[in-house]
Amino acid sequence: MSEPSPAVAGALTILRDCLDLTQGANVLVLLDETALSVVDPFFEAAGQLGIHLTTLYYSREQQLRIEDLGRLDRDALASAEAAILAHTADDAYSRFRTKLVSQWRGRTRLATMPGGSAQILEIASRSNYDQMTKRCEILTPPLLNGRNCTVTTYATDGREFVLRFTLGGLDRIPVHSIGILRDSAWGNVPSGEIFTAPLETSAYGDYLVNGTIGRQVLDQPAVLTFDGGRLVRHCFLASGEPVPYLLEIERVSKERNDPNWNVIAEFGIGVNEGIQQVLGIPLIDEKIFGTIHIGLGNNVGWQGVNVALLHLDVITWQPDVAIDGRSLINRGLHDFDVTAFDDLATYSPAPAFSWPKAATAARVNNDNFSFQEGRFTVQLRSTQSGRVTAFPLGNTRTSNAARRLTKLARGQSLDLHRIAGDPDLPSGEELMHLLSMLWGYGAIEPVTLELNNES
Repeated sequence: MSEPSPAVAGALTILRDCLDLTQGANVLVLLDETALSVVDPFFEAAGQLGIHLTTLYYSREQQLRIEDLGRLDRDALASAEAAILAHTADDAYSRFRTKLVSQWRGRTRLATMPGGSAQILEIASRSNYDQMTKRCEILTPPLLNGRNCTVTTYATDGREFVLRFTLGGLDRIPVHSIGILRDSAWGNVPSGEIFTAPLETSAYGDYLVNGTIGRQVLDQPAVLTFDGGRLVRHCFLASGEPVPYLLEIERVSKERNDPNWNVIAEFGIGVNEGIQQVLGIPLIDEKIFGTIHIGLGNNVGWQGVNVALLHLDVITWQPDVAIDGRSLINRGLHDFDVTAFDDLATYSPAPAFSWPKAATAARVNNDNFSFQEGRFTVQLRSTQSGRVTAFPLGNTRTSNAARRLTKLARGQSLDLHRIAGDPDLPSGEELMHLLSMLWGYGAIEPVTLELNNES
């Protein structure tokens, strides 16, 4: 048998590897007039895998106006093991994708593919999913445990532009978007990023963009200025003139009575080396390794609270990123100490998960952690996207202590007085940090003195 074309290989990757579909499964492909070229590759790939494929057509005009799916389409979506949305990459039509993701799909796992084409399918075929997974894993502790994020971007003459914002921590779990969708999850394919929702009023400063703003690939850098979490000014660096693309977005948003379009909604980091250049398709461009992006507008799909009719990604190359004063990214390269952000000596517990002094025991929740390749691996399941954020603790000492603590419990509540002096566990403040960390991760929970006496 001859090798499949790159487009068919990408379709096979999405159906088999990303969506985990097997022979006899039903998949639904929703598409518009811009994505018709993906139908034949998906049809051929589905035939090779023995998968039943159905297509539904929604024009861009329908996507702009539709308020609900009809009964027949709702039934088709509900009965499919998975669905794929291949549609326009134009931000003005993102409302349909947002409603499909958040309101209409129910528990059907959904792969979204804006700008769907043979070129996009080819990217899916050459994406390294193991590499992307590992990169997202090691970036999770900084985004989860850190608080103050500083992004520094550079003009070609060396001028620095600094943007600062606050991360949401355990209340806004970073999402791994690598295109592997299980259970009732949704996400982009092809993929390759980790992202989170910053606190919406926290962004201040300047952000130089040298990649894309939405679908516009910039031929000259622009500077975006934030105040109180909102984009308040923008201009091209050389001329000082405002960016026409953003002026048009603002005009359309006012016409649609969408006042929250300019609120910071996302901070994301690209991890996919299979994408070599920007395409003017934001949900592809933002995945490029060596870039970061700031999102504006809607973020209710990943634990944010800003409701808007659009989501606009703003992508830049070769930035610096620091969290709580520690370097995370240096001119686009991920070069940082993976052990630093869960080191018990320096860990700062989130206020809501600071271990209470009255708690004399810990109840273990075995569903929220596992041991993989000798590492204590956390599984956070509360992301609104339906995806599980799983990552091993980066610090070996912390990982070993977490493993020892949970094993001592043997599936039951652990009396903390009994572990005093255990040579494999930290003591004093570091033990409190370990307990607080594992509580925040959902691996244990405190049992107060009163509750413990009742048991």
